[in-house]
Amino acid sequence: MMGNVLNIMLIMLFFLVDGHTRLIEIIYLTLERMPLGTLVFSPTIGWTALEIFMRAFLLGVMMALPIIASGLTIEIGFGMLMKAVPQIHMFIVGIPLKMIVGISIFAVTLPVYATFSNRIFSEMFIGIERMFANFVN
Repeated sequence: MMGNVLNIMLIMLFFLVDGHTRLIEIIYLTLERMPLGTLVFSPTIGWTALEIFMRAFLLGVMMALPIIASGLTIEIGFGMLMKAVPQIHMFIVGIPLKMIVGISIFAVTLPVYATFSNRIFSEMFIGIERMFANFVN
């Protein structure tokens, strides 16, 4: 559910920063510079694609890291609590507490995601332009 909220927010921000017009402009410039049927791949396109994939993966981890770190911290805390007080039922106490902490961390980091999305979009457009620069006429 939180992933859907984040996805919808990023789609709205993409349209708010005119990302759709930039994407259409990149497609137009690509077709103008490389007419259909004249495309030849550069030998370095594989490495460029791998580098772009690594950057996208890193940005995804950076976005998810606050929620992952809070979940890991809660799990470690519950592990210590279960060793200290084995009578506490983990599922009755743990799952609602993890949900509350996860939602609160998500609500706190939501404004940061909005400002971080500009970096995501700029990295995306730079990656698209680098991929098209590896095509040789």
